Amino acid sequence: MLRRSFRIGLWLGLLAGLGFALTKILRPKPERAPLGASHSSWPPLEAPIATPSPVAVPEPEVEPVVVAEEPGLVLIGDEPLQEPEPAPVTKPVAKKPAKKAAAPKKAATPKAAAPAAKKTLPPWVDPTGTICPQTHPVKGKLSSMIFQVPGNFAYERTTPDRCYKSPDDAEDDGLRAAKR
Repeated sequence: MLRRSFRIGLWLGLLAGLGFALTKILRPKPERAPLGASHSSWPPLEAPIATPSPVAVPEPEVEPVVVAEEPGLVLIGDEPLQEPEPAPVTKPVAKKPAKKAAAPKKAATPKAAAPAAKKTLPPWVDPTGTICPQTHPVKGKLSSMIFQVPGNFAYERTTPDRCYKSPDDAEDDGLRAAKR
């Protein structure tokens, strides 16, 4: 029963297709318009709008880089690129003597002057594009919390958010090392 209904459907489909093809072939063809005549109701196309000319962008003025007396500090113009962190100033805490009339006060001994604080660079600096300065070669990416060291697979193509002095500084800031 199933084979018979399939065959009947197949024959009916073939006959319908042949009938449709014959009507397409035998119908009268429309007359063609002369070459110059326009029988279309579409409006003519408008002329294309000219694109504006490109704008010239002036070159930025770049101040010369001056090497500072302190190693690792770079000066651009008259201002340092990084401000060194000031050393914390400690004040001696004077203890108040207990209120005793009989106890004599001891004279405070003058402490030796503290040695001059050495200026240090901060653990990270802002990069210039995809380039980190030589003093801070480790590239840190804050969105992924990953840092790249020179020689890593993706070091060259990484656009850093911060540049660190060492991998330890990057880890102290909460970043983890790249796996490759």
